[in-house]
Amino acid sequence: MDKRPIEGYNGPKGVIAMPKIDAQLGIRVTRDLKERLTAQAKSERKSVSTLAVQVLEAYLESAGNGKKG
Repeated sequence: MDKRPIEGYNGPKGVIAMPKIDAQLGIRVTRDLKERLTAQAKSERKSVSTLAVQVLEAYLESAGNGKKG
């Protein structure tokens, strides 16, 4: 996966600046996927939720369904 910062998430001096989260999404995943997500989030010093949002945003951008506005 591309390691470049995702536009809109890189704040000053590398501080993560998440957009306002105003909706919740619950998903079920395998234990293995959860463990891998948790390990990756820890290595990037992020929460699993933050990492998941970034991955989903990147996927939608690459699929041509970017931010509206």
